[in-house]
Amino acid sequence: MIELTYLIFFNYYVYAKNPEAPKTGSVDVKYIDKETGEMIPGTSVESVKENAPVGENYTTEEKNFDGYHFVGMDKTSDPANGKVAEGKKHVIYVYEKNQEKGTVIVHSVDEDSNKISDDVVNKKDVPTGEDYTTTPKDIPGYELDKNKIPSNKDGVVVKGTTEVTYVYHKTPEPTPTPN
Repeated sequence: MIELTYLIFFNYYVYAKNPEAPKTGSVDVKYIDKETGEMIPGTSVESVKENAPVGENYTTEEKNFDGYHFVGMDKTSDPANGKVAEGKKHVIYVYEKNQEKGTVIVHSVDEDSNKISDDVVNKKDVPTGEDYTTTPKDIPGYELDKNKIPSNKDGVVVKGTTEVTYVYHKTPEPTPTPN
């Protein structure tokens, strides 16, 4: 009898899991003008974290810019401080231009520039560009000099103080009529 011998070979393959690349993310910050939606002149997008491990803390801060004041975070902004997440986070601070202000004061004087009544503050610390209108006062014993109506009695508020001066002349006292 013939003896048959079978040889069986088994091939075993061993697989090792490739190590996963660590998850990373980035965070940037920008400072924008509320009115234009554009970045404040002289600024650029600032990188806070670049390819940082997910979960790492990040912080950003509000800054001071000449001619601007901070009004809040943009509605699409990621939090000012937090943890890095996979992908990219954008922190957006919103600023508004400082509004220049002005005041309008009305003076009442006689023909010699003597003050004959208390000054009237017509507008106080209001935004420039706002309209104003003044009116002369009724001052007992004086009459408005209609030939000297100030050219700036009505106008637009400008930066600083606008002074409007109404000139009056004394009304003559009536002379008694003899009986």
